[in-house]
Amino acid sequence: MDRTVERMPHALIAISLAAMMMAYSACACAVEATLDGTTFSLSGFGTLGVVHSSDDQADFGTNAMQPKGPGFTSSWSATPDSRLGVQLSAQFTDRLSVVLQAMSQYQSDGTYRPDLEWANIKYQFTPDFDIRVGRIALPTFMYSDSVNVGYSLPYVRIPMEIFAQLPVTHSDGIDSSYRFHVGDATDTVQAFAGRFDSSIPNGGLYNVRDLYGIVDTFEYHALTLHLSYQTLRYTFSDGALLVSKNPQAIATIGASYDPGKWFLSGEWMRAPDDAYGLAYGWYVIGGRRFGSFTPYIEHARASMAYAGTLGLPPLVNQGTNTLGLRWDFMRNVDLKVQLDHTELYGGINAIWINQQPGFRETGTVNILSLAADFVF
Repeated sequence: MDRTVERMPHALIAISLAAMMMAYSACACAVEATLDGTTFSLSGFGTLGVVHSSDDQADFGTNAMQPKGPGFTSSWSATPDSRLGVQLSAQFTDRLSVVLQAMSQYQSDGTYRPDLEWANIKYQFTPDFDIRVGRIALPTFMYSDSVNVGYSLPYVRIPMEIFAQLPVTHSDGIDSSYRFHVGDATDTVQAFAGRFDSSIPNGGLYNVRDLYGIVDTFEYHALTLHLSYQTLRYTFSDGALLVSKNPQAIATIGASYDPGKWFLSGEWMRAPDDAYGLAYGWYVIGGRRFGSFTPYIEHARASMAYAGTLGLPPLVNQGTNTLGLRWDFMRNVDLKVQLDHTELYGGINAIWINQQPGFRETGTVNILSLAADFVF
């Protein structure tokens, strides 16, 4: 097999490079215009990344919807992290607004076909109370609103040990949020309901119905606390396995403290699933800023307490130690290098796709990621 760098479509590369140049030359400011009393705002974001895996008997995947990645298919690959997004917002009145966000990333069909990530209407009843209807970001994790915007994250990607439990980032439905103010503290309560349909490689599907959840986010100066709980029923099919209307619950607790010079954050997740069992995941990350350079370290772990009705071994059972460096070398553009050392403890190892007969269920894998993030 020719183990060379897997190429992104030339159009995506050209558009991404043009966006980076725009971000630099235009100070990466969103473009605003007013027409007949309506204010329109256009902004964007993107990541150009390549990833190398030391294991050549399986591909490393950052999303269950991706058909291949670095490892078995190619030594290096741009598919895990590369993406380009554009967001258009329209403010019709002081209360009524609309947001559309389209994003191009590696899809289950092996293309970078753009998809609508957000498409919703928002009505602001009061400065602290609003309702949105349409396609909305799922607020499961602490960084859910910005999980696709690499520039907003201190690391290359949210740890797979926790993100693999719910890799879909949006739902179609409704949500409402209310903010409470107590002195310098703000507490935001968000409730949501929705559904989503998604496809996986080889004609499979992962569809969710009866999705209901509640989130509480507390902010006080440099401290942020995030708690979420959601229930859902999903149907999963990959040709060899069909799970229909299976109930699952996901609870998370996250905390972040960022006074400026340094930061520390972590998140814990508990996800009981009737079919697959009770899964746990957590991570902790810390870093220190030295001017434009930010070195960081991280540890993440995923495990399963007991098996579900299918009697299968753990979907994800591994631990990862991470060492990384972020360099903000120009305004609104960064470069990141990240080395992940992952210990596999046995199981299905769902993060590792295209597993070959020689793939080991236990052992170690090293992942090297290089990424350039930008916003404009």
